[in-house]
Amino acid sequence: MPVADDALRRALRLADAAPDDEGAQAEAVAAHRRADLLAPARVLARTTRWRPVARDVARWFERPLEESDGAGADEIAAAAERVGGMPLVLREWFALSGARRLDGAGPIRAHRLHQVAIDERSGEPLIALFYEEGMWGRIGVRPADREDEDPPVFAGGEDGDLHPIGEPLSRFLHHATVGLGAFGSQKADDHGARGRVPRTSITAAWPRLPFPLLTAEEPDMGFLLFGDDEALVRWHTTGSFQLVAQDGRVLGRARERLPDAHWS
Repeated sequence: MPVADDALRRALRLADAAPDDEGAQAEAVAAHRRADLLAPARVLARTTRWRPVARDVARWFERPLEESDGAGADEIAAAAERVGGMPLVLREWFALSGARRLDGAGPIRAHRLHQVAIDERSGEPLIALFYEEGMWGRIGVRPADREDEDPPVFAGGEDGDLHPIGEPLSRFLHHATVGLGAFGSQKADDHGARGRVPRTSITAAWPRLPFPLLTAEEPDMGFLLFGDDEALVRWHTTGSFQLVAQDGRVLGRARERLPDAHWS
């Protein structure tokens, strides 16, 4: 063990000394994995996989991710046992943010992951990733994929079957944090707005963010994400939209970008 401990301490020192060096972060993660451990949240937040999530939480929520937001090793192990095993990506997610609910309808916390449920409409087992029953509750990982590092995510469709949504778990957790959680944040309450506008107006005002259309089982509730460093926009296929801005001045400029919007 002393050799392993020395290797971990050295990897952590190098990662902390060079926080922008993704190679150093990857080596620290690998060193912990070799010891059958998860890297500390601060290291995970600097990796290629999770750095974009940490950036967007800092940008669109009232405070950035902190070390205390991560679930403890015992809590993660207990959650994994309850569902008969857990993908590595979900373990890392809980280590990064499993003790903090990222507002709105964001992904589930570690202590709420209780069991593999049988999806009522498809009859298939599912490790659900959300609190809600209904629409967003029918999104998760199949138990057959739980040994994969970053498995595909499935959602219930209109036909009652589960279908892949086109994103691996890590990408989906980022998608859900930004597309669902951010719009229930304090920043959205302080500097948010909503209304109705054609998609062409949104497209002309902001670039589309690199996430697919998320529809779950109700196509008319699907949404796309647009935005930049100053504003985040969720446009629904019904024509409604929600907007969250960095501050009041940015919100004013965002309104000016949508002269044909009907504001609520």
